[in-house]
Amino acid sequence: QGLMPQYRYPNALHRYAEIADRLRLTKPGEDDNRKVDKLIAAIEDLKTRCGIPKSIAEWGIAEDAFYGVLDTMVERAFDDQCTPANPRYPLAPELKAIFEKAYRGDAP
Repeated sequence: QGLMPQYRYPNALHRYAEIADRLRLTKPGEDDNRKVDKLIAAIEDLKTRCGIPKSIAEWGIAEDAFYGVLDTMVERAFDDQCTPANPRYPLAPELKAIFEKAYRGDAP
């Protein structure tokens, strides 16, 4: 699962699957990957019903404005004191790719 990284947390997939179970999104016998897919779909549906834009672009941020500050955002995210708390320390190019996906609304 791209959205739920495993790295040092091998139980993350199962824990998210349990959330899907508790929300009654699953059926008996489904594997954890399918359960997490259903959880992600439910979250995306909730965002749609609440009118939450699916991308930074949908918030009205112009592409040139976004790319004009992208390197600064990457640098600040890389230097942020919370970044080391991630399961895996991200590289700057990975952070840039995450921001670009968020701008376009691409799936993780």
